[in-house]
Amino acid sequence: MQIVEEFARPDLQIMEEIGDWSSGVGDLKSCVGASIGSWRVGSIQKCRVFMIGTGGSVKSDQAKDIFTKPKSYHILPLTDFGKEHGLFLPAHYLLGGQGWEETGVNNVESSKAFLDEERERTRDDMEIHSKVTQEYPYTIEEVFRKMGTNNFNQRKIAEQWGRINFEPDVKKPERGYLEWIKTPNGTIKGVKWSLNPEGDIEIIEHPYRGPNGDTTYKGLYVSGVDKHTSPPI
Repeated sequence: MQIVEEFARPDLQIMEEIGDWSSGVGDLKSCVGASIGSWRVGSIQKCRVFMIGTGGSVKSDQAKDIFTKPKSYHILPLTDFGKEHGLFLPAHYLLGGQGWEETGVNNVESSKAFLDEERERTRDDMEIHSKVTQEYPYTIEEVFRKMGTNNFNQRKIAEQWGRINFEPDVKKPERGYLEWIKTPNGTIKGVKWSLNPEGDIEIIEHPYRGPNGDTTYKGLYVSGVDKHTSPPI
């Protein structure tokens, strides 16, 4: 007897700790693209797909893309935090050892108290504090908060990054790049801003200029540029 498996598809697929699937041939979007064909039979979505976990810290911007654009990846879209996204369950609503394994009901108050104590205990070491916060997040912004290594206040930088990306009332930066302004003989006489969604620079506020085009307030603005593809602001 010949068994035909042409239309066989899995019923369930779990991608675990996707926050760490950052780059290379095994990155998150490549794996999703390679798997889509096995999820469907024609137009019928046969397989239930779950993408879960921060991996301790979200290194991959791809995880954020998929979470914030759920319809593009056939993920159930939710708006319970004011913006369309995938399913987010705050850590204190389902914490191991807090009762839900036996009763199906989590002790939210006890979980929150335990996690608050963990955050306070690690507050003086931002590296471990960041990992604790991302592994057990209370909010969506904490899931995708990025931490680097520099001499600035890491907590304030991370909190501002979260506000810009996730709070609807915060002014969003525009993206673009700078172009040299040159005289007919090729001498550089200035720069100009060009909007471009693929640009390397993000800006919240452009320098104020007086009626003659001159910057009225000297030394008022600051900037940071870590690429050499554009002239400095």
